[in-house]
Amino acid sequence: MRYFASWLKKVEEFVMIWSSLILMVLLVYTVFMRYIFNRDVLGMDELEVCVAFWLYFIASANCSNNGTQITADILNIVCKNCPKVQKIINAMTSLLSACVGIVFTYFSFAFFDFAFQRSQRTLILRLPVTSYYIAIVLGLVLMSVYHFRDFVITAKELRRGEVQ
Repeated sequence: MRYFASWLKKVEEFVMIWSSLILMVLLVYTVFMRYIFNRDVLGMDELEVCVAFWLYFIASANCSNNGTQITADILNIVCKNCPKVQKIINAMTSLLSACVGIVFTYFSFAFFDFAFQRSQRTLILRLPVTSYYIAIVLGLVLMSVYHFRDFVITAKELRRGEVQ
């Protein structure tokens, strides 16, 4: 299992690095063509959005894996002198995040299936719209799994009495 987690982390990092580089090149190319050569690049925004979806959702999953996503941990600040309460709050937050992620995953898959059944394509480049939507599904699945994993780890620590 650790090998799979390590491999998955490397795949996420690979996707983030390459999608960042590709997006940067596409944006620089678009800016040069529009503002220096006064030429419009038709369809470039479709490609940029597709790459941005992959970057955004895989990076979000990676942040969920690392625990570096943006949070509003007001309750943890209020309860800073009660480590057990903080652990309980963290466990409940992870469980709630996993449940919400599962709901969003369900709807994103329905959205993906809708586009797949109709063979939807972008207007100019005729890219399959499912290439955008699969990034959403994959990112949300990974986020849900990571949050559920965090819940299980925190719940086990609470059960064993490992409170710091």
